[in-house]
Amino acid sequence: NRHRFLRELERVTTRADRHGTPAALLQIQVGNLPAINERHGRFAGDAALIHVAKLLGGLIRSTDMLARIDGDCFGLILDHLDHNSAIETADRLVRCIAGDPLDLGGAVVALEATIGVATILPGDAVDDVIRRAGHNLKAAKEAQ
Repeated sequence: NRHRFLRELERVTTRADRHGTPAALLQIQVGNLPAINERHGRFAGDAALIHVAKLLGGLIRSTDMLARIDGDCFGLILDHLDHNSAIETADRLVRCIAGDPLDLGGAVVALEATIGVATILPGDAVDDVIRRAGHNLKAAKEAQ
């Protein structure tokens, strides 16, 4: 849940500050969720979120932390991962989500995601990291 996610983010930012341990926060937004809800109903939108969560859970390391942090947005903490590796991971996740559509029985729904990456730097507060990830998510959506 969001509360546990924020506690974990606090732990990771503290360790990055104290020991210089690399880490990153990914903010993952399911881009076409409103269209899925409108065309197929709210149940399909919920199924899309569950599908993406299971897909992401199968693609990340057991040491990473994934949580739904907002209506159509997931947060992913990549501990012990540098900036370039975090960007590569984000690119891979976007491709995997796009490549695994949701089967609703009567329809197959394409899914898309946009990801904002924020490296966790020494001296960062949790709010700094979240704000930077949100800013980078907005920039990524504008670039599409």
